[in-house]
Amino acid sequence: MAFVVAGVAVAGALVLKKLAFGGRRTKGRLARGALDGEGDDCGALVEPLDVEPAPCPSVPESPLKLTGRTFVVMDNIDVAGSPTQCGCPSWPLDEAETNAKCVDALLGAGARCVGKACCDELAFGMEGENVHHRSKGPINPANPNLVPGGSSSGPAVAVASGLCDLALGTDTDGGVRAPAACCGIFGLRTTRGSVSSEGVTPLAKSFDSVGLFARDAALLRQAGQVLIGAAESDPLQPSKFLIAQDLIYACKPESYSQVLADVAQLSASRLLGSANVAQVKVENFLAKQVPELRELKVEGKAGQLSSLEASYVAGTRKLMLECADSLGAFYGRTGRGKMGKSSRAKVEAALEFQRRCQREGEGIEVELKAVETMGDTLNEALSRGKVLIVPSLGRLPIRRGAGREEAGDWESANYRVLMLASSAGLPQVSIPLGAVDVAGEGRVPVSIGLVGARGSDGLLLDACHALCKKVLPLAFQQASKRLKQRSSGEAGGAKGGLIDQDKLAAAGLKDQGNQAFREGRYYDAVQCYSQGIQVDDSMPVLYSNRAMALLKLGNFVDAEADCSTCLSLDPSNVKALLRRGTARAYLAQFQAALEDFEHVLVLEPNNVAAAQELERMKEAFSTPARE
Repeated sequence: MAFVVAGVAVAGALVLKKLAFGGRRTKGRLARGALDGEGDDCGALVEPLDVEPAPCPSVPESPLKLTGRTFVVMDNIDVAGSPTQCGCPSWPLDEAETNAKCVDALLGAGARCVGKACCDELAFGMEGENVHHRSKGPINPANPNLVPGGSSSGPAVAVASGLCDLALGTDTDGGVRAPAACCGIFGLRTTRGSVSSEGVTPLAKSFDSVGLFARDAALLRQAGQVLIGAAESDPLQPSKFLIAQDLIYACKPESYSQVLADVAQLSASRLLGSANVAQVKVENFLAKQVPELRELKVEGKAGQLSSLEASYVAGTRKLMLECADSLGAFYGRTGRGKMGKSSRAKVEAALEFQRRCQREGEGIEVELKAVETMGDTLNEALSRGKVLIVPSLGRLPIRRGAGREEAGDWESANYRVLMLASSAGLPQVSIPLGAVDVAGEGRVPVSIGLVGARGSDGLLLDACHALCKKVLPLAFQQASKRLKQRSSGEAGGAKGGLIDQDKLAAAGLKDQGNQAFREGRYYDAVQCYSQGIQVDDSMPVLYSNRAMALLKLGNFVDAEADCSTCLSLDPSNVKALLRRGTARAYLAQFQAALEDFEHVLVLEPNNVAAAQELERMKEAFSTPARE
C-alpha cells in the first residue's frame, strides 16, 4: 500500500504519511484496518499520522510532561489536515482545519500524535465492531476471541497492543470505560465539560465526555492531569470508599462478581482502613433520594420498576433524544445505503422515539427531572472526597461475532452499570485487575471502576495510582487464589470466598439494623445486628453498630465488649474506639477511655469528636474539689 509525504515538519502540523486511495479514499480509509509495515497488527488505525509536539524547552529547564510519549486519536476528534469520519463512509470527508482542544493539550505537553484510530460507526455502539473495517473491527490484543469494546475501540486497541502510549477517545455511555475493560488497560472518563469538546463530534451533548487510555496508572495520572489542566500538587486521598454492593453482586458470571467483591473490600480496607470503607446499595439510595424514578413506566412491564432499572430507562430515553438531535439532519441527507445495518437501526430507533414524543405530545419531562435529581444527589453523596467502587462492566467481555440477542443482552447489562456516571456527568476510572480463566474463551480481562463527584478527576487519578502501587495486585492475587480454591473444592465450596453469600446476608441484616437505628428503634436494631453476627461473626461493623445501639439503650457493659470484639478484628476501627471510649467513660474507666480517644487522634489527627471528648474529660479531671 502506497504512502505519500504530504508536507514539511512544523510544530503541531500534520506532516507525514497521508493516505492515497484515489477516488475510493472514503471506503479505503475505513476498511484498511491493519497497516502494512507500521506495526498495527491489530488494525487499530484508519490513518497513520505524524504530528509534531510542542518544542522541548532548552536545558536547564525541565522537559515537557509528556515528552517522548505518543498518542492516537479517535476518528470523531479533529486533527488538522486529516478528515474526521466517525467510522462512517457517509460522513463528510472534509479535512479538519484545526486540532481539537484535547489534541492540542497533549501536543502542548510534548506528546506526538501518530494516528487516527477506528471506532464503532458514528461512535454508536459498545462491541467495538464496524462493518466497514476489513476485519469488522480491530482485534483485541488481550484476547483475539473477544470483542475489543466500543465505541473507542481503535484507541483502546492501539494502547493495549503497544502501538502508542496514550489515546484519546470519547465516552457517551461507556465509550472509553467499556473498551478499556475489554482490552485490560486503564481508561478515564472525565467530568462532563471539564475538557473542552471543541473539535469533537457530538453524539449526546449532556452525556459526551472526552476520555483517555493508558497502559499504566502512573502515565494515566500524568496525562490525565494534562488533559484536565490540573496543577502540580501533592497526591489526594479519598476520605472514604463506598462499595456498590448491589451492582457488584449483580455481575455475571458469579465468579466475576466474587472476584470484584473480594478485591474491592480488600484493597479499599488496606488503603484507608476498614473504618473508612462502607458497603452501600445504590438501589436503596436512588429509591430514597430520587422520588421521580417511581413515576416511570415501561410499556409491557407490569408493576413498579426498581429504582436502578428506572434510572437506566430515564437515562436511555434522554440519551436517545439527544442522539436524534445530533444525527437527525445528517441521516436525513446522507446515502443510508452506505451505513451498516446495526448503525442504521440504532439511529432510526432514536429518530422514531423523537417522532413519537412529538406526535403524541408527550415529552420526557419526568425522565429529565429524574436524571437531573439523580445526578445532583449522586454528586452530593460523593462530595468531600468520597469514592464509589463499581464494576467497570456488568458482564465479562463477550466473544467476537456473538449473535444479536447475546450482544444485545451484553450491552444492556453493561449500560445499566455505565449509565450512572454518564447521566450524572461524573468522572470514572476503569482499572485493570488482571484476567480470569473462562471456559471456552481463555483468559478474560477483569476491571473495576472508581466514580467520584464532578470535578474530582484528579482525586480519582491519585486514588487509582495509589491502589495500583500499594494494594490492588496483592488483592487480586488473593481473590484469584480463593476463586481457584472454590472451583476445585479445596475451600469447602461457597465458604471459600473472602466475601460469600453469608456475608451478603449479614450485610443485608446490617442495613436493616441501620434503618431501625435511624428510626430510633434501638432494640430492633440490636436484634438485626445480632442476627447478622449469627450469620457471619467476622464482620467488624456488626459489632461496632450493635455497640452504638447498646449505648443508646444504656447498656454500657455490652457496648464496651462489642467494641473490643470489633477492634480484635479491625484494630484501626475509629468508630469502635470512639464508642468504647464513651462506654468506658460511663463505666468510670477514665484512664482506659482517655487511651481510646488518644488512639483515635493518632489514627485521625483531625477527628473532632475525639478531641472534644478528650477536652471534656481533661476539664473534669482538672476541676478543683470544693471546700
